[in-house]
Amino acid sequence: DLDFDNKGLSKEDFEGLSQTVLRKLELYGYSVEIQNRYRGAFHCFVKFPGIFHQHGISGHAREKLTIQIDCEPQNVNYKIERVILNKFDIFMKINAVPPDVLLSQKIFAILNRPRPMGR
Repeated sequence: DLDFDNKGLSKEDFEGLSQTVLRKLELYGYSVEIQNRYRGAFHCFVKFPGIFHQHGISGHAREKLTIQIDCEPQNVNYKIERVILNKFDIFMKINAVPPDVLLSQKIFAILNRPRPMGR
């Protein structure tokens, strides 16, 4: 589950980004399915059919790994920070929410959840 703040991204822009994700993953040799939903927030479900079976993790050939990408306006004014991402063989600058804003959003989410979630 990857969550992003929507700062003016349109439905069409989100569709375009979803298709870019699909094409790039296919270029890396993955079999990928994309499904977008627009219910209040923008949701993209990136599914990898059979990936667990291919790597011997599951005996079920039809089982899928799903990564959910959510994009929703947080309606919080903050200065975007440019940080260096240097993990998983990726080295680039990315936009990020300042740590104090991110922490306050996480605390707010925990305190306002209708039920406890064990993660």
